[in-house]
Amino acid sequence: MERSHQGVGNSAMLFGLPILLGFPTGAYATAVSPSAPAASPVASGGAAAGVVFAIAILALLVVTGIAVKLHDRKRKLEDEVAALQGRISDAFFADRSLSSMAITPTVQIPFRRSGLVTITLTGTVPTAEQRDAAIKLAMETMEESQVSGRLEDRIVVDPMMSRHAA
Repeated sequence: MERSHQGVGNSAMLFGLPILLGFPTGAYATAVSPSAPAASPVASGGAAAGVVFAIAILALLVVTGIAVKLHDRKRKLEDEVAALQGRISDAFFADRSLSSMAITPTVQIPFRRSGLVTITLTGTVPTAEQRDAAIKLAMETMEESQVSGRLEDRIVVDPMMSRHAA
């Protein structure tokens, strides 16, 4: 029991002493004359804080709008890439001599509108004629799609490939 009283005494010393030292011993009345309203610095500071808050909200809305526009542009570019890549792949599958070849078109569209589209053809074919046919077909598909750009040829001609297939 004595221990519980000691804890109460210690907490009273810790919390009670600063309270006693922090408060004045007496309270004094102050009178305010109602005939002279003075501009308080709190009112002008509150108006400034409101203006700063409004500017911060406006800036946040502008940044959010820009982020949404950039995200939308990125999504549209990804859709264009997928569409062009699909058209070129479909053209390869529709061609009788290229349908069995593993040629992969990879399309890269730059974020800037003024940049050129880059189409990279990768894969392996048994003859140089099939390689040329793949390049020609990809170029024709680009022209049909009204896409201007450059074509990177990374198609490897491997004559051993036709022997492995037979």
